[in-house]
Amino acid sequence: RLTMVSSFSLPLPSFFIVAIVLVGSTILLSSSPVSSVTVHFVPHSHQDAGYRETVDGYWRDKVSKTLKTTVQALKADPSRRFVWEETIWLRYLLESGDEETINGFKELVSNGQMECIGGGWVMHDEAATSIWSTANQMTIGLDLLHDYFNCRPRWAWHIDPFGHTVVSPTVFANLGFSGFVINRIPDPEKQTRKSTKQLEFMWTGTENQKEDSTLLAHVLDSHYSTPVLSGTTDVERAESFASIAATRSKWYKTDHILIPFGNDFKFTDAKFEFAAMENITSIINKDPSSYYNVTVQYSTLTEYFSALKSSPQAVFDAAPVAKDFFPYIACDKCFSSVCANVPCGSADAYWTGYFTSRPHQKSISASQDSLARAFNVMQVIRDEFSPNASIPNENLISMTGRNTSGLLQHHDAITGTSFNFCTISSDECDCVEDYNRRISSAAADTDNALGQLKVKLLGGSGLNVFTTTEFSNVSITTPTWTMIVSNSLAWEVKDVVSFEVVGTTSAQVKDATTGEMIPSQLVVDSARGVEMLYVAVSLQQLQIATYEVYIGVSDVEAEDSEKSLKEKLMFGDGGWSSVGNGDVELVFDTTSGKLSKWIDVGTSTSHSLSLDHIYRYERIPNTTNIFTGSNVYDFTPTSEIRSIWPSIVSPQLVASGPLVTQVNIALETDAFFSLLLFNSSYIPIGKSAQFRLNTGVLPQSSSGSLVMSMSSDVSNGNVFYTDSNAFQRKERTRDDSLPLSGNYYPVVGSCLIRGETNGLGVVASRSVGCTSTASGTVEIMVHRRILDDDKRGDDVNVMDDAITVLFGSGAEVFGVASKAVVHRFNPPSVHFISQNDMTTTQLTPSSKPFPSNVHLLDLRRRDGGGHGLWVQGLSVGNSSTTQTVDFATMLPSKAQEGISSSFSGTSSWAPSSLDFRLSLNETRTLRWEWKTTADIGSEKPMFVANNDALVVVHPETLLSFSES
Repeated sequence: RLTMVSSFSLPLPSFFIVAIVLVGSTILLSSSPVSSVTVHFVPHSHQDAGYRETVDGYWRDKVSKTLKTTVQALKADPSRRFVWEETIWLRYLLESGDEETINGFKELVSNGQMECIGGGWVMHDEAATSIWSTANQMTIGLDLLHDYFNCRPRWAWHIDPFGHTVVSPTVFANLGFSGFVINRIPDPEKQTRKSTKQLEFMWTGTENQKEDSTLLAHVLDSHYSTPVLSGTTDVERAESFASIAATRSKWYKTDHILIPFGNDFKFTDAKFEFAAMENITSIINKDPSSYYNVTVQYSTLTEYFSALKSSPQAVFDAAPVAKDFFPYIACDKCFSSVCANVPCGSADAYWTGYFTSRPHQKSISASQDSLARAFNVMQVIRDEFSPNASIPNENLISMTGRNTSGLLQHHDAITGTSFNFCTISSDECDCVEDYNRRISSAAADTDNALGQLKVKLLGGSGLNVFTTTEFSNVSITTPTWTMIVSNSLAWEVKDVVSFEVVGTTSAQVKDATTGEMIPSQLVVDSARGVEMLYVAVSLQQLQIATYEVYIGVSDVEAEDSEKSLKEKLMFGDGGWSSVGNGDVELVFDTTSGKLSKWIDVGTSTSHSLSLDHIYRYERIPNTTNIFTGSNVYDFTPTSEIRSIWPSIVSPQLVASGPLVTQVNIALETDAFFSLLLFNSSYIPIGKSAQFRLNTGVLPQSSSGSLVMSMSSDVSNGNVFYTDSNAFQRKERTRDDSLPLSGNYYPVVGSCLIRGETNGLGVVASRSVGCTSTASGTVEIMVHRRILDDDKRGDDVNVMDDAITVLFGSGAEVFGVASKAVVHRFNPPSVHFISQNDMTTTQLTPSSKPFPSNVHLLDLRRRDGGGHGLWVQGLSVGNSSTTQTVDFATMLPSKAQEGISSSFSGTSSWAPSSLDFRLSLNETRTLRWEWKTTADIGSEKPMFVANNDALVVVHPETLLSFSES
């Protein structure tokens, strides 16, 4: 470790570090003359919404000081600039009551010294988030900026997320953004782009929405921190800075370059930070010819991109359409002062572990997203059908639900990479617990409010409404309950809902509208110690329906099923060896007890299928660098693996009835596996099954990840497909020259393989990592326990969530996967009341469903009044397939009853930006036009020719509409 020598009497800012030798391709000092270079020095402070401290802790210890002192420093010198990204902190500022800083921030935004960039509630992760959660967190952040600071960002700034998704340009271009500053792309590609001057390029998200998913991407050539300068005097540091700038200028097409000035939680003493750096830059600017013809100026992103646009050399090539930047690997040295002298890590240290790390946190976050969306939709239905039916604290619950969903999308929250112990202060430091507490509280409040609102829409008081979680504790208190089920999707839904009951082995369910008994089944699952009641529901689009549940009442059909089950409990010869649901049959090997094949009942074709759960041991990092082994970010498996399936297992037929067949299999340690097959007549996707693994507590002997591996006869070669952010399907090609971790990709949605005759897919209800290790295989990482490095990965949560497995021909699997994802992420919501005071049994607010491949992503109240909606074109087998939406009949509307309605026609809805603030034309006008060598192409028509009442939706597109 080198000793700092300084002429300063004060402590040195973070960028003053003596560096005798700087190696690697990030910084090469050069004495060769260069043409004039203008450095746009962009002051910033990267403010994580939780990481080593909680959000509250960071506000108290860091961010409040940064905002106050930065406002003061900028007001003291009009030449100074600053950019601000994370909007959540501005909410904290407003609530602090610090009027001087609030007003100063507004003044600086108005005069251009302070620029709001990004605009989201947080700087969201791009791998583990869904399209809904991304759009939601961007919208709530932009709403706050509009309402309180009168600003609208034009530039996205994602300098810390661990890879970049194909969905990002679609989201940001839909907001009218013109450029996107990114950082963490795979290091080999970054080095190639440096050498070919391709660090700036046109990036298009989706083929079917080119104009509205294209913007300019700018890749930071090095870390987002201030360059580390060598020398002990200001003159020596000026030489170092100018030399670094001259070298970096060779990696770009123009003589304008962007260099960040800042780092994590810097500028808590902004006056000092600015003054110290100005001692250096003033030396360079007084005599540029002596400093490689470099001049330095503070700039906002708008000032940098304006200078870039005016340069004759600013003609940019385009990346391939729908390109992303996964998986990320950082093999280059980090020259941030935070990690100076830390080696770069290992060549196989791909950042693919965080796709799965802390799965419980990912799971509850996804559940809250689903509840928040359902509540949004229900509020709009209420506004149309019963505008006076409010519930206590409704606006607060709605805002908290959206904001908490937004917070969890932070790139150190949903990723599972935050700390669960103190590293900075003595309190406010268990980020994991803080996130979990916030999301659990928001979910409970949102779920309860959703139930109350449903009951009020059916004419009830909304009192004493129970969620499914609460119902398990009270179900025994009365024999009769009214169950209220709602469908937040704009399609008709057939599904089987389930909930825990206590103290009974029998129940019956009746449709409250028709009076008919409907299929139900009570399953005693002794492995989990629960009694689950399964009920078949059939709901029209956006419908609320009610059912009567009779606890303890015998069901003759269920009793007959139970009798039949007891007669065939024996597995193997003389007993059962396969289970089916009418569309698909799964067959077990009678010797090993393991799955051996699946049969397509309709075609009578048989296909091989085997299942394993494997613990992949991971390498221990050395003590000086966590990136030499596995951690919450990386996945670095060794060659050692262990199956948790014994060589011979004993399947137990737990249930076989009108709705569900369940098989349980005990595995090693305390883990066990369940196969659930639901009667194909009652579920959205008939050729499907649920594979449910109760992981138990993962082993404490060594770090590792638990994966589910399926092998089949699907001839997919080395090609497989993953869903990006539950929005867009990406074709992946396994590269056998890379380690296993380098072939893992993020999945929020489905992971698929297909051959000419058959296919296989999996749909998870949360973010996971996925790969195909050989032809015919699908492997997904379901859990991790990393015992080394800083213990952040020591996750002892027991996971017991289900994975939906899709069977069929390749075309069938491709055709249903996206819809299966939507159903999995947005199941019917179920609530109960014991005293039914409702005046009606159902509400059907829409007269016609959306087309099968068009998803009502959200229908929500707009900030400031009115409503907005997002429409998603789903991925299908044919990218040219289009479908038409008629809002006049497909949205909640009293017009179907002959009553005046604000939703009486498509003319009431105008195409808009994603946050509903701008018209689509304004959004397109706002985006800058860049010179490019590529033909981006024109936008496909949004409306049917000569009929602007019918909206045309293409696959993998995102459309927004605002109530006009």
